[in-house]
Amino acid sequence: MNRQVAIGISVLFHPAIMPTLAFSILLFALPQSFASEAKWYLLGYVLVVTFLFPAINIWWLYRIGLIRSLFMKERSDRPPVFWTTFIYYVGLALMFFWETGFSELTQTMLAIVFTLLVASIITQFYKVSAHAIGIGGVWGLCLAWALQNPENDILLLLMIAILIICGIVISARLALEAHTPKEAYSGFLVGALGCVTFVLWS
Repeated sequence: MNRQVAIGISVLFHPAIMPTLAFSILLFALPQSFASEAKWYLLGYVLVVTFLFPAINIWWLYRIGLIRSLFMKERSDRPPVFWTTFIYYVGLALMFFWETGFSELTQTMLAIVFTLLVASIITQFYKVSAHAIGIGGVWGLCLAWALQNPENDILLLLMIAILIICGIVISARLALEAHTPKEAYSGFLVGALGCVTFVLWS
């Protein structure tokens, strides 16, 4: 894969964008999950809390010297980013719970929080692909929703599409030599299993 294409794919499917993608699927493929007309407002809020705030936080961690690179190529740079991002995600999950109870919104955010917690613990000892965790988590959520809503053909099509995107993203990360195949595939498993397990068991 061309290096510039691989960089473009890595940016487009950045891990911090994946919660917004997941909620887009939830809100529009499963419209009963949130009956309000304020879906775009909700997506904007999710984007700010799960992408913009963590992005600013990464820059701040870099500026004060807690991480050596904005690209976090070394495993040692990742725990501070993962754990501070975890705090933002927990805050959003609590907000959903306070506003909607244990709704599908809350369940989805808690699945993401649970998966990020597992990833953060693993990252203390082993480098895994955050990109693969992110897109794998979206696929895992789609799988769980499809199992819960077998009549929804859109979810099946989305599962196939996202699985193809998973392959493209992992290929891009490998082309950039950001990860070994083991790190990439294990990241996908962490994301997929973490999300599907939490949704089905909760």
